[in-house]
Amino acid sequence: MNPRQIKLLTECPPRYQAILTKAFDVKASPRAAIRAFCLHCVGYSLETAVNCTSYGCPLFGYRPGQKSASAGQNRGQFGKTGDSEETDEGLPQ
Repeated sequence: MNPRQIKLLTECPPRYQAILTKAFDVKASPRAAIRAFCLHCVGYSLETAVNCTSYGCPLFGYRPGQKSASAGQNRGQFGKTGDSEETDEGLPQ
């Protein structure tokens, strides 16, 4: 781990240190790494991560608390509809 990662780890609540350590060491699953990212992004509040409203985030559909089927629906909104141009239609405002 680099010094910045070590600093972030020491500032992280003990409850999330293991998942963050695995993510930094590239030993976490992609799902666990996304969970670690989201938790860090919202100040380590699981409730805030689950209820995240950052619709422009590329990981929005993969955030903690989302089922695979609903995450797939969120992922499919861009460029998968057969339209020739990507739009943000259908995104919650």
